[in-house]
Amino acid sequence: MPKPLPDRFQDDSINEFRLAARQRAADAIVLQASNRRTAAIYLWGYVAEMTLKAAFFDVSGFDKNQPITKSDLRAALKGKGSFHHLGNWAQALVDLRFSSPQLAYPDPAFGSIVTAKAYSLYNIWREWIRYHKNVAYPHEVALARREAEWLLSHSLEL
Repeated sequence: MPKPLPDRFQDDSINEFRLAARQRAADAIVLQASNRRTAAIYLWGYVAEMTLKAAFFDVSGFDKNQPITKSDLRAALKGKGSFHHLGNWAQALVDLRFSSPQLAYPDPAFGSIVTAKAYSLYNIWREWIRYHKNVAYPHEVALARREAEWLLSHSLEL
């Protein structure tokens, strides 16, 4: 008998976040094309979240396959808010890079762009939108996709 899906999950890690982000981006594109706008935004938010988390732990020096625990997530955010707050993850990443000259972005303005993209998406996304029947406007889906795809396409620079 095959193992159930939850029993086949890998531990959270940089690689797992990055691979899952790409898969969820492909899923979001299909949902958007099928006019399932709120579901597309739901997944775009997770694409951004996983991308930001992967970048944070990569810059922190974690091995690509090192398990990332709830304690690691808590420590990364220093007790500030939800594990799903995109703005907090972007700010934690930018602050980490700013705190050490060898980690600094080559272009100092890049960190502001990262946080702006994260907060822009977070203005229309929350992990709990799955519980509501509201249908997103097309411009909201376009915004979510634009911001998430930007983060994903710059994931190795974050």
